[in-house]
Amino acid sequence: MSPMADSNSESVASSPLATDPASGPKILKGKYEILESTSETERSFLFRGRMLPDGQEIAVKILKERFARDPEFLEKYRAELKATANLPEHASLLRYHEIDTLSRRFCVVMEYFPEPSLEFLAGQKVAIDYPLLLAVLRQLAELLEFGYREGMLQRIIRLEDVLVRASDRAVKLTRFGTPRAAPKPGGTSPRPTSQGPDLLFLGVTLFRLVTGQRYPHGQTEMADVLADQLAEAAKIRYPEITGDEVSLLSRLFTGLTCRDFARRIESYEAAIGALDELEKKNLAVQAERRKRDQENAREEEKTSFGSAYDAVQLLTGRASRPADDAALRELARASEGGASPREDLDAEPGGHFSLANLAIGATALALVSFVLWLFY
Repeated sequence: MSPMADSNSESVASSPLATDPASGPKILKGKYEILESTSETERSFLFRGRMLPDGQEIAVKILKERFARDPEFLEKYRAELKATANLPEHASLLRYHEIDTLSRRFCVVMEYFPEPSLEFLAGQKVAIDYPLLLAVLRQLAELLEFGYREGMLQRIIRLEDVLVRASDRAVKLTRFGTPRAAPKPGGTSPRPTSQGPDLLFLGVTLFRLVTGQRYPHGQTEMADVLADQLAEAAKIRYPEITGDEVSLLSRLFTGLTCRDFARRIESYEAAIGALDELEKKNLAVQAERRKRDQENAREEEKTSFGSAYDAVQLLTGRASRPADDAALRELARASEGGASPREDLDAEPGGHFSLANLAIGATALALVSFVLWLFY
C-alpha cells in the first residue's frame, strides 16, 4: 500500500504505537509486539508486528487524530469493521484480531496482507494481467454471494478496500460498507436487498479495470455501446486473448449492466458461471498455445540437426539423409562425444582410409560442433 500525500498529516513518531529505537519494539496490551512502521495513508498509520508468544505476523492500523476525533466518521468506520469481523471466516475476507481504543486512538489489529488496493491498481497505466482480472472478479462475486447468504442488508464493496496479491491471485476485502439506513428498533428485520446492485457493481468494476475509465452511471441504456468500448479496450490491453474470449467478456459485461431481461444476468450463480466459462476458455487457449510452442521448438530442433547433417554429407560426398530424427541425434551425440567419423568414411566407395579422409572427417566434426553451438 503506497503512502498518500497529506499536507495535514501527523508524523509517524506522534502515533502512540511508534517505537523508540532506544527502548526497542513496543508491546501492545501485553500480546502484540510492534516491529516497524510500514506505511501511511490519508487516514491512518500502518505497522507490522507479531502476536505473542506464537510470533504470528500481524498488521496494526491506528487512525490519525483528526479522524479518531470525528464521531460520525468513527461510528461508521467502527460499525463496518465490526460487521465484517463478526462474519464467519471466508478465504477472501481479512481476519481481525482486535478492534479497540489505545491512548484515545482507534486501533485495529488484523491479518498482515501488505498488498496494493484494487483502486490503486485500476489507476495504473499497465493493466493487470488477464487471468488475474478474471480471478479478481470471481472472488468479488463470491464475496457478494457470501454477504447475501449471511443476511447483510447491503453488500457495499469499495475498490480501495479490496487488496490484491498478484503472485497467487489472492484477494482480501478489508471491510463491507454499512447499509444506507439502519433498521428501526422494534421493527421487523428487513430483508437483504436484491442481487441487482451487486451484479451491476461487478460490471462497473470490469469496465474500470479493462478500459481504465470510470463507468458512466445512469446510462444503462447504453450497455451495448459501452460493451463495444470494452471489447476494443480488451483487444488493446490483452492482445494475447482470442476473439472468442473478447466476445465472452463483452457478453458478460452486457449481462451485468443491461436492462434487457432476455440478456441480463440475474444471480450470483450465473455471474460466477460466466466467469468460470471465461477462465476455462483462457486455460484451454494457453494450453493450446503451449502445445504449439513445443511443436515449433521440436521442428526447429529437427531443422537444426538436419542442417548440421547436410553440412557433413556435403563435405564427405554423401547425398542421402536418414529419414528419422534418431539418426540425426545419434550423429550429434557422436560429434559431441568426439567419436570418429572414420566408420562412415570407410563406407564410401573404395572404402580406403587416407589422410585426405581424416582431414575431411575432422573438418566435418568441427563443423557439426560449431553448428550445434550456434543453435544451442
